[in-house]
Amino acid sequence: MPKPYLNGQRFGRLVVLERVPREMWQREKDAEWLCGCDCGKLVHVKTGHLNNGNTQSCGCFHREVVSQVRHGHTRSSTYVCWANMIQRCRNSRRLDYPNYGGRGIIVCDEWLDFENFLADMGEKPQHMSIDRIDNDGNYEPGNCRWATAGQQRANRRDA
Repeated sequence: MPKPYLNGQRFGRLVVLERVPREMWQREKDAEWLCGCDCGKLVHVKTGHLNNGNTQSCGCFHREVVSQVRHGHTRSSTYVCWANMIQRCRNSRRLDYPNYGGRGIIVCDEWLDFENFLADMGEKPQHMSIDRIDNDGNYEPGNCRWATAGQQRANRRDA
C-alpha cells in the first residue's frame, strides 16, 4: 500500500489528491501523484518535482506569464525586479519568503500584470531597487518607489 504522505498538501497552485499506482520499474523517487490545479485541471507530477518546487501548476501559470510577455522587457532590469517582487510574496519555497509573503505582504492584483506595474513605476533607474515606503504595507501604487541602497537601509523594519 503506497504511503499517502503527500495527500492533501499544496504545492503552488497544485493540491495532491492521491498517489498514482507505481509501475514495477519505477523507483520510489519516481512516484507520481494525481494533483488538482486551481484552474480545474488534473495532472500527474513526480514526487521530486513537487518537493523541489519545479512544478507548481498544470502549466497554466506558465501560459499566463507567456501571454503577458508582449512588452519586450523580459530581460530588462525592470522586469527582473518585478518578477522577483512577485516571487518574494508568492513562492513559499524562496528563502526570503518569510520576510515578505510569509508575513502577509502581497503584490496588488493590478501589478500582477507587468505592463500595469511599468505604467505606475516607470523604468527602474540604474543602481536603484523597489522599496515599500511603509515596510508593513503591500507592493502597490502609492506605497512603492525606486530607492538607492542607502534609502533601503534607512527604511528597514526592526525584526
